[in-house]
Amino acid sequence: MKRRITLILALLAGGALAGVFAATSPAAATTMRVGAGDKAQSILENKRTALCIDDSARGLRAITCHFGDNYQLWNLIGHGGIRYALQNAQTHNCIDDSHAFGLRAIGCNNGIYQDWSLEPAGNGYFYAQNVGTNWCLDDSNSFGLRAVGCNHTTFQQWN
Repeated sequence: MKRRITLILALLAGGALAGVFAATSPAAATTMRVGAGDKAQSILENKRTALCIDDSARGLRAITCHFGDNYQLWNLIGHGGIRYALQNAQTHNCIDDSHAFGLRAIGCNNGIYQDWSLEPAGNGYFYAQNVGTNWCLDDSNSFGLRAVGCNHTTFQQWN
């Protein structure tokens, strides 16, 4: 049975916890247009493959979901509006996509290649589009986890 991901969004004001908002997906939170520094946590599960994004000693990949595994838990760090850095809760690496190096997880640097626009795709799913490359996170059985031109198929929908 598939477990629904719960996203907890902590709103920070002046360094103090101002409130907590619960949503069923990051897409629901993106419609809030959160401010810079706001944080949320989620597992990133692909709609089509049902695999989760994982960053461990084996690198960035999509594998079978293991709920409760910190290598598959991601901090969504608000950069304002619908833009986020995707930081792994265990390794503290951020998902980075550049033309020079491709999709990878590296130390967070607040660069444009680690800035992701999370836009609602409907039914609790969202698209993750890199601000620097304009490519979308994509996972397919044939090609695996990658960033490619956005085509808004279920291979590019996450929850």
